[in-house]
Amino acid sequence: MNAATVPYQIPAEPGRWRALALAALVHVALLAFLWFGVSWQNTVPVAIEAEIWSPQAREAAPQPEPLPPPVAQPEPPKPIPPKPAPIPEPVAKTPDPEIALEKKRKQELEKKLAEELEKKRLLEEREKKRLAEEREKQRLAELDKKKADEKRKKDLSKQAADEMRNRQEAAADAQLDKIRREKELKRLQSMAGESGAGDAERSSGPKFDASYAAKIAARIKRNTRFLASDAIPGNPTFEYELELLPDGSVKNIKILHESGYPAFDEAVKRAVYTTAPFERDPATGKIPTSITVRQRLKEN
Repeated sequence: MNAATVPYQIPAEPGRWRALALAALVHVALLAFLWFGVSWQNTVPVAIEAEIWSPQAREAAPQPEPLPPPVAQPEPPKPIPPKPAPIPEPVAKTPDPEIALEKKRKQELEKKLAEELEKKRLLEEREKKRLAEEREKQRLAELDKKKADEKRKKDLSKQAADEMRNRQEAAADAQLDKIRREKELKRLQSMAGESGAGDAERSSGPKFDASYAAKIAARIKRNTRFLASDAIPGNPTFEYELELLPDGSVKNIKILHESGYPAFDEAVKRAVYTTAPFERDPATGKIPTSITVRQRLKEN
């Protein structure tokens, strides 16, 4: 710190010189004390001298006694920086009850609307599923009905075809029976003409009632053991002639027409021998010498 010189005015009156000098001394001492106090903390103090003069000759003021050298003081501790003031937390504003109530009403309304929309969506999905199931049931019912109609038509067509074929076969069988009976009659008549009247009774033996032949054929058919397959086309016929002895036993089986299935033909032959001996014809009381039988494969 630089020394400060305090200017003083020359007193107008010589009697006040001492008072002024004393005041100046006091100021000087005060300045020195202040400077010493500051310099004592920082640097070595420097002696300050102040000279007060006046144009009039005065008695020199006594020199002040030198101050003792300053004692070195320990360095003061560094000031601790103050802690930053905590940031005050924002004070939560008290919500307005009207606003909170309005917000709650809005949330409830949105929730209710969402629930109604969800219910509506579920109902629509159920309705769609129900309609789809009904359409599927209707389609399946129509398909089943269509299949049943087609099957019925096929069955009717097959039945009509079978009936027509049976009628045709029956007509053909009747025609063949008629032809065979005529041939047999002619043969017997020729044999009767050759053998004379004594053999008339014997020649009349082959004559028999048609119901008798049907009864014999039915007995043979019941004893036929053969499993017909649906894969066999049509209804093949096995035609044969039974040559019988007077006691009703089988003399011979003469095949007139094979069915095309040897297993069926053999099964019929076994049934013939199983059924024999045959009973007498009730109409004549005798055993016919021969009987023509037709047996269809799918009529067993």
